[in-house]
Amino acid sequence: MYRKVLDYHINAYGEDVNNIGFYLNDDDEVVGSTLYIAYILIDTGNLPFPSLEEKAQIRERTLSFAEYIGEISVLLSQSLEKTFGISLPTNTDFIERIDAENSYECRDINHKALFSSDDDLMNTFKLRLIFSLQEINDVIWLRDRYMTKLKNPLFLDSYILLRLTTLKTDEIMDNLLNIRNHSKKQFNEWNNESDGRVKRLIEKYEIEIKEECSEMRNMIHYDIDSENNESNFFGYLTNKINQESNYPTNIINTIIDLYLKPLKYEILDFLEIEKIEPFSDWKMIVNRLSKLIKGSLLN
Repeated sequence: MYRKVLDYHINAYGEDVNNIGFYLNDDDEVVGSTLYIAYILIDTGNLPFPSLEEKAQIRERTLSFAEYIGEISVLLSQSLEKTFGISLPTNTDFIERIDAENSYECRDINHKALFSSDDDLMNTFKLRLIFSLQEINDVIWLRDRYMTKLKNPLFLDSYILLRLTTLKTDEIMDNLLNIRNHSKKQFNEWNNESDGRVKRLIEKYEIEIKEECSEMRNMIHYDIDSENNESNFFGYLTNKINQESNYPTNIINTIIDLYLKPLKYEILDFLEIEKIEPFSDWKMIVNRLSKLIKGSLLN
């Protein structure tokens, strides 16, 4: 996957320019990247190729994809309303206010500055950390930028946030556990740079909360054929709330504050993406001219 994602960026934007994009928040922390977007959309035919396509082609395909997502969203909302009597809000002012609070800086760099190792295993390791970093930030955003802004959160809000939090956390930690077990050299380098904090954090997760996250991740939402209500997520959560009324909030805060946020900073400290200098405009012009001159000489 590393080579596939990297090749897309090189083919789409060129090899001699800033071809990888990162999004940084007001604290200069990386919260997202074009690498993750490429990973999600790599085989869908919806990724742009600015160096090969006209802007009109990219715009048309993007609009078509957006229309498809919109149609799916409408079908989902209609299904929720029909099945559960849930009427989704049509007023988008609240969402727009939340979105307006976020200010992101876009920083583009050249792939060689990020994936500087001759060892593809190390480069793959970095890419997997970048993927985990974005998924961690997504979960944190949902709580800190969305859930906490709701004046009167509904059960459905807590249900969805807990479902997404446990699902993504289990995926994130599975990725890191796989790295620990199968990319030992790279993992040990990361762990050593953190003075052992990474290993201790993952071990703490395994002991204290992994089983609970995995159990909720693997549950289906609601199994009408099951005689055991707790075999599905809805029944499991309802039972937990009966035992502890603030269970969704408490478990979400535990996962984010004790595991995801510390992991986020360990990844940021290791990658140090914010310190990578992008190519200047002049350097990119020189690189492109050199390539054109070499090409004309060969022809």
